[in-house]
Amino acid sequence: MARVAFISRMDERNVRLAKLLATVAPRSECVLVGWSRFDEDWAPGAVSWQREILRQPTGEGLLTARHLPGFLDHVERALRKHRADLVVAINDEVGWLAGRYKGKLFGSLVLDLEDELEARVRTRNPLLKAALRWVAEAARAAADRILSVDARRLELLSAEHRRKAVVVPNYPRDAGPALWRRLPQGPARVFVGGALARTRGLPTVLRAAGGAGVGIVSAGRLMDSYAAEVFVRSPLVSYVGCLRPEEALEAMAGCDLAVALYEPGPQINRLAAPNKVYDALCVGRPILVNREMDLSRWIEEQQIGFAAPYGDVETIGRIFSSLPARRAGLASFAARARRLFDQGYSWKACEPVVLSALEQALAAGRGA
Repeated sequence: MARVAFISRMDERNVRLAKLLATVAPRSECVLVGWSRFDEDWAPGAVSWQREILRQPTGEGLLTARHLPGFLDHVERALRKHRADLVVAINDEVGWLAGRYKGKLFGSLVLDLEDELEARVRTRNPLLKAALRWVAEAARAAADRILSVDARRLELLSAEHRRKAVVVPNYPRDAGPALWRRLPQGPARVFVGGALARTRGLPTVLRAAGGAGVGIVSAGRLMDSYAAEVFVRSPLVSYVGCLRPEEALEAMAGCDLAVALYEPGPQINRLAAPNKVYDALCVGRPILVNREMDLSRWIEEQQIGFAAPYGDVETIGRIFSSLPARRAGLASFAARARRLFDQGYSWKACEPVVLSALEQALAAGRGA
């Protein structure tokens, strides 16, 4: 049985990380080397893997970067303790940090690119841009296999790195038929989940919901002062905290529409492949995204939701206002969305790809 260490600047509140752990842990001895960076009182529940969690609240961005040396010390101690055969590093910067120990404290490296570094960080500083590219290239060069969340993201990789990359989309675990058959009751509501921040369109959602007279159910991490001090304190918003994936699906199913808006400046946001798009398919609810996202074209082609320009309160307000009348057709929409979901948009379709990539990485690390 291989020993696998997952290294992340998050803990199991990251939905993709939790799914990867749940896939690998039944077949390997796993440990999560993570970082609890937020103040919320949260626990993952019963898990089948070991946990080495650095508990150091920092917030986001540069506040996190300032604490990276402490995280690196935490990673080194955990790797020396657990002596993994394989490391799964989440994102470029963690792959770069872990890569220095490859061949010393572990043998093989898989890089899971949930958000590519050079597309995630916006800067006009040429030196910082060059440094980000260097970190990303070093991580990808060290990796034996690379996991990408979407085929469109492969264009961010060099030809050399694309050859060792596979696509593992952000599909959810199937919640079963009960949720999509359970229609929302009472006043119309929209669901806003995940990383809650001004740059995720929260001001627009709040203004549009107020004008349309719809409620907002919200779950996830409060990433900035706007989310914590304005958004969740609005009388329109019912904030339910950080939920486990199955709980978030249930909350979404109780609403008329799911919302996934990304400020379109960073390239990574235009190439976003949000969990919520496929979560909405799973529970049979339409999704609203901003038109600047590449994925919006597929959503409109499949007729599974709406697209509006980012920040367009008027257009989004009209969509929200239409929700009560759309209730009459929601059951048939849910059935159609589920038929699409059942064609291969559940995490079950991803698990063989993940396990195969890890086996190939182990073989590459052994020089096979």
